[in-house]
Amino acid sequence: MLFLAARLIIRQTDECNPHLQIAITKLASLLPQPLAIQLMQSVDFIRQKTVKPGEVNVFEQAAIAWGTQRRIRIIYHSLRGNREKEWVVEPYFIEMTGVGYSTYIIGHAESADRVGMTTFKLSRIKEIELLEENFEIPPELNLEKLLGSSWGIIWGEGTEVKLRFSPAVSRRVKESVWHPSQVIEDLPDGGCLWTATVGNTLEMTPWIRGWGPDAEVLEPESLRIEFVEYARQLHHTYCEG
Repeated sequence: MLFLAARLIIRQTDECNPHLQIAITKLASLLPQPLAIQLMQSVDFIRQKTVKPGEVNVFEQAAIAWGTQRRIRIIYHSLRGNREKEWVVEPYFIEMTGVGYSTYIIGHAESADRVGMTTFKLSRIKEIELLEENFEIPPELNLEKLLGSSWGIIWGEGTEVKLRFSPAVSRRVKESVWHPSQVIEDLPDGGCLWTATVGNTLEMTPWIRGWGPDAEVLEPESLRIEFVEYARQLHHTYCEG
């Protein structure tokens, strides 16, 4: 299980992180020789990836702040923001997600115009400062409950999503638990109806697109309209472009 966990982390990391190399090297020393050799080959693979010193520093400071429960001051540029913004953050969790091979901080945060639980992608943090101010993680806060409805890292009240899968992929769809709330119903034509309640549909959109024409969005209507427009754009690109 340790070997599989290490392999999963390696596959979800798209850059050279020296801390990951050291951790896996230590882990390899505890495993039987055949497994240790394979893990060390993975360490060699990590070394070949791009080194981003700025992001390594952000990772280090965020990890220290999380482990010692100290606040951090960050300069952050959100994906849709047109400028950088200063935040003071209490990092309650550090979470890795396979969506975009990304690592996030989740915690209480304050800026000039917003206060509350917020998520920050580490690679979007431009500056980070470890403060001499401690904080306490609320005892009632549970990461699994917080992210229970999310597809990856974005939580919310929940939106019911219904997809119709074709007979060609129905068996594959039913092989996996894609979301803890999913319900799958067999259809007369051999396809299936997949239903789940997710915190936000943004993160699952690439997953739906990955099924191509074998997946049809039925609900919510807003997501269906989004895919109708996406289909029009594909047609323009391949047939009219």
